[in-house]
Amino acid sequence: MKFEYKQNIFFHKLKNQKILVTGGSGFIGTHLIRRLKRLGTQVDNFDIREGCNIENTQQLAEFVKRKYDVIYHLSGYSGSVQSNKNTKKSFKINTFAMQNLCQLICQCSSH
Repeated sequence: MKFEYKQNIFFHKLKNQKILVTGGSGFIGTHLIRRLKRLGTQVDNFDIREGCNIENTQQLAEFVKRKYDVIYHLSGYSGSVQSNKNTKKSFKINTFAMQNLCQLICQCSSH
């Protein structure tokens, strides 16, 4: 019960916030976005299924420039079979995409 109580307090603070979810079309992202929308947040989904590519820094920058209150970074090259078959691609997408996102956030917040 205590956990549920604290969780509700956290989500309540997100009301009316502008939120970006990368990878929002995956299993976790879908449920997160659904919950956030129920709370009255404005949510943008940056996902390959929505025509967005986490490897495209320019495309990602256009989203980050919109000045979000919260960013949930869930996108990445997933699936253990895929990741194990192509470890370089997995590392590139999962590591460099996160690095690019962090750099873009820092650049946009300094302007």
